[in-house]
Amino acid sequence: MQGQRIVIEHEEVLPGRAITLGQLLDRIEAPSIDIRATLDTTSGFPRIVISQFNPVSQETPLLINDGTSNFFETAGLITAPVEQLLSGQAYQNSLRNFRINPIILQDLDAIAAAGDDGLGFRGPGDNRTALAIADLKFNNKAIDNTTFGEYYQSTISSLGSAAQTVQRSFFSQSLVVDQLHSRREEISGVNLDEEAVNLIRYQRAFEASARVMTVLDEVLSLIVNRMGISGR
Repeated sequence: MQGQRIVIEHEEVLPGRAITLGQLLDRIEAPSIDIRATLDTTSGFPRIVISQFNPVSQETPLLINDGTSNFFETAGLITAPVEQLLSGQAYQNSLRNFRINPIILQDLDAIAAAGDDGLGFRGPGDNRTALAIADLKFNNKAIDNTTFGEYYQSTISSLGSAAQTVQRSFFSQSLVVDQLHSRREEISGVNLDEEAVNLIRYQRAFEASARVMTVLDEVLSLIVNRMGISGR
C-alpha cells in the first residue's frame, strides 16, 4: 500500500490469539502518514474504509496491492466484497497531518529553495523561492485582504470577545436563576418558628372556644334545672 508492506500473520487471526480491529487499523496507518483506516457503519453494516488524507501531491493515487500474505485470505475474508469509493476531497483534516514532508526528511535537497532564472536553470545557493515564501508573512492579501498575523490576531480577538460575552451572559442568567430559586423557596418553603407560633395560637383559640361552650352549657343547665322547678 503506497509502497509500504503490511503483514498479517496467520497466527494473528486465530481464535483467542487474534489482534483487535483497532490494532489492525493502527498497523495499516503506521507506515504512511497519508493513509487512514476507519470502521464505517453508516451503511447499516460494518466495513473497513481505507482512505487517503493529505497526500504529498493531490494527483497521488491510492494504491492497495495484495501482498504475499494476502490479508483477505489470511483473515478468512476471501469472499468479502471490496468496493472502491472515489472521493473528490483529497485533503481533509489537514492539521492532524501537519508535519514535514517525508521526502524532505529523507533528502534535504528536495527543498525547492531556488528560483527560475528564466532559462530553466536553478543554480546552487539560489534562495529566491525560500525568500518569497518568507515574504508571505507580510502579504497583506493572504487571507481576506490581511496578513497571516493580522488574521490570526483578529481571530483570537473575536474569540476572546465572544468568550467574554458568553461568560457575562452566563453570570447574569445565573443571578436570575438564583433569585427565582430564592423566591420559590419563600413561597413554598415552611418557616418552623412561624408555624410553631400559629400552632400555639390555634391551640389557645381552641381552648377559649371550649371554655365558652362550657360556660354556655352551665348557664343552660342552671336555667333548665333550677328555674324550671319554681312553678311546681
